[in-house]
Amino acid sequence: MKKLREIRTRIDAYIQTHKPAAFIMWLLVLLFPLWLSLSGNAISFLSGEDGAAVLLRTLLTENYGAFLLGMLLIYLFFGAMICLWKHVPPAALLTGLLFTIMPTVDFLKTEILKEHFLPWDMLLAKNADSFTTFLSALKIPTPLWWLWGGTVAYLAVLVILRPTLPIAWKKRVLGAPILLGCLYLCTMNGTVRADYSLLGLSSEAPTDQTKNYTENGFLTAFVLNLSSLSMGDPDNYSERYLEKAFAQYQPDEASGADFQNPDVIVILSESFWDPTTLKNVSFTADPIPNYRRILAENHGGNMVSCTFGGGTVRPEFEILTGMTTSMLPSGNVPYQQYVFNNIYSYAREFKNQGYDTVGIHTYQKEFYERDRAYPLLGFDEMLGEYDLHAEQHFNSGPFLTDESLVEEIMYQLEQPHEKGVFIQGITMENHGLYLNKFDPSEWNIDLPPMRFRRRNATCCTITARAFPIRMHSLADCMSM
Repeated sequence: MKKLREIRTRIDAYIQTHKPAAFIMWLLVLLFPLWLSLSGNAISFLSGEDGAAVLLRTLLTENYGAFLLGMLLIYLFFGAMICLWKHVPPAALLTGLLFTIMPTVDFLKTEILKEHFLPWDMLLAKNADSFTTFLSALKIPTPLWWLWGGTVAYLAVLVILRPTLPIAWKKRVLGAPILLGCLYLCTMNGTVRADYSLLGLSSEAPTDQTKNYTENGFLTAFVLNLSSLSMGDPDNYSERYLEKAFAQYQPDEASGADFQNPDVIVILSESFWDPTTLKNVSFTADPIPNYRRILAENHGGNMVSCTFGGGTVRPEFEILTGMTTSMLPSGNVPYQQYVFNNIYSYAREFKNQGYDTVGIHTYQKEFYERDRAYPLLGFDEMLGEYDLHAEQHFNSGPFLTDESLVEEIMYQLEQPHEKGVFIQGITMENHGLYLNKFDPSEWNIDLPPMRFRRRNATCCTITARAFPIRMHSLADCMSM
């Protein structure tokens, strides 16, 4: 330590006596936000299909206004932190962590859920440990290691040089709130946001978030989404208007007179779909014949989901409440953002009929704050993976099998219920990521050959191999 202090003393003395060295030191300080802006956008672009280098070059040459806005925000924050601390290294460390971690989270979320990091995702911070299962299956690309390393090296240089702002504390204390105030105005004030047009930007985020983040870069796209944090009331919004609008949908008094109190089970099956809907693809045998038989013998049909990839909590909310999420901000999580009081749902409707209502999810019930929101939706109980009365079963992958869910539903049906029970079950077994989820030794069921026909291509026949003979998932049961 003594030797290190001697070296640092010599460096300080050299910088104080050599103006070119001092100039280079402060130039490095001045360019630090520029580096963070470049590296942050590059990290976010790593998840893009066109490649980080191409997207970054496009941002700098064609959408430089968006790049300049993001860089300005980093400069304002960095300047405010220097004013607060006086010493540059701690300010640089905090700024570097913030503007490196945020685009890294964006990259990881996009890789896992195919959705970008949005302002309201901050509410998911309390569930950060829940993502470890998904992260363990991700492969960190080499460019990301280099970008992280570049930021660490830059910070190390600033720590060694130890630049200190040569301004009296009275002026620094005044400068910090001014810079933070400018940062707030640039991101949140409607009048200032309207001036984004000077940079060729709109103050509102595009509906297509992939396009938003690809064209505007991570930080600017993130800031544009801040406009969705405050949602005003629609025109004519009032209790009287809603009563009039819903009057035509009220059931007549005679409806429900012959209601027989059946038990009602709703199952949201993760990743189950009908592969025969693929265009230009044909199969020698129906891959889901049992599902087809069930559909023929009962009411059924297709639905359009409001999400693809991640965010299955949104169609879950729509199915439970009958309310659309299409008018809410992109990437919204209704339970976390809007459900804070008792609201209507089918669970509440059955509860009002005297039913017991149970929600079951074979994952952590705290995720998306289901444990808090479900009682507000009318559920008597919300059971997560650690609350099941049935035996826990695991197949390939880290999640409880659908068999576990089915056994829990059977347990709930066997319990005494005065009128009946409404159960909503959500599966987890078939959730991604799918990398290395199944060992080749488990591919021990031969299915009939499947024929794939594509335009302008010759027909080819492949033999598909499925997974273990024992049925663990609802999707497997439906395919037999």
